[in-house]
Amino acid sequence: MTAVLFGSRSCGACRLLDPIVEDVAHETGVTLTHVDVEHEQALIARYAVRALPTLVFLAHDRVVGQVLGAVPRKALKAQFLNAMQKSS
Repeated sequence: MTAVLFGSRSCGACRLLDPIVEDVAHETGVTLTHVDVEHEQALIARYAVRALPTLVFLAHDRVVGQVLGAVPRKALKAQFLNAMQKSS
């Protein structure tokens, strides 16, 4: 499974969430990719990103979960685990 974090350098919530997402991805063994929304318009459209930050979970080329905005670490980890279950 892969987690794709859509964000921007100018987004305060993105900068706050980034290290938390990196930690949880490491803990759960999920591959994490960062996408700068200022440079990847095609991906924004493909995954219908409407808010920042947005975290999209992908497995076998399909979306198995999504998190919008900055959320607490505990809730974020629960979303990772839920997406992992859906991806199996």
